[in-house]
Amino acid sequence: MPKPVNLIPPRRLWIRRRRRRRRNSGQPDLALVASSSWENDTLQFDRNIVWKEKMDPVTVDQVMIPLEQYPTISEDSLLFESVMALEKAHCNERGPSYKYRALLVTDGAGRVIGKLDHISVLHALEPEFQDIGDISMLTRHGLGPSFVRNITRDFDLLQKPLDDICKKAGKLTVRKIMHIPAKSEYIGQGATLNEGIHQLVLGRHQSLLVENGDRVVGVLRLSDVYHYILEVMQKCDIT
Repeated sequence: MPKPVNLIPPRRLWIRRRRRRRRNSGQPDLALVASSSWENDTLQFDRNIVWKEKMDPVTVDQVMIPLEQYPTISEDSLLFESVMALEKAHCNERGPSYKYRALLVTDGAGRVIGKLDHISVLHALEPEFQDIGDISMLTRHGLGPSFVRNITRDFDLLQKPLDDICKKAGKLTVRKIMHIPAKSEYIGQGATLNEGIHQLVLGRHQSLLVENGDRVVGVLRLSDVYHYILEVMQKCDIT
């Protein structure tokens, strides 16, 4: 007799315990795990039924770098000071697995108001970059490299970014050149890591500022999320 087409395929069943432990009791929440398979047109359950601890979803604050461990710089600092601070943070051997490539900018009250990265520094060397906005948006809409080259020529870009570099380094302040994050670059510390991954990927961000209320308490970096995924994959039992 042929097997019906609408039968349930082999799968793992998660069955909740009827007697759930009280929340915040300090005891693990358990789930019943049973393997199933088809045998002689009948759904059979494996006898080796075991209890396993249900894993809570990983949250952003478990992967982020806390604010007190992340390098910061005052908005009143000079471009020269910010470049030196960024280099020092990048070369710090006691830092995380992946080196720092940005600084958090703070105001007089110590609140995070922006970020300073390598692109911010290069923008500072050629102020006219700000006049044409994000060139990458042009290429995403089908405008090729030749069109971009024409824009750089017409705006006289890339002609003098290195001229008077010492003058610029000793005159420009971080406040004028820092990147001010958009709303899409913030995430709550209690959000799941899945949510963080969605924001990083869809927004093509290198990092997100993690908030607790209206204060930044950490940074969720793309590199750290990748490293977490790497560690999980290394523990996979794939044969």
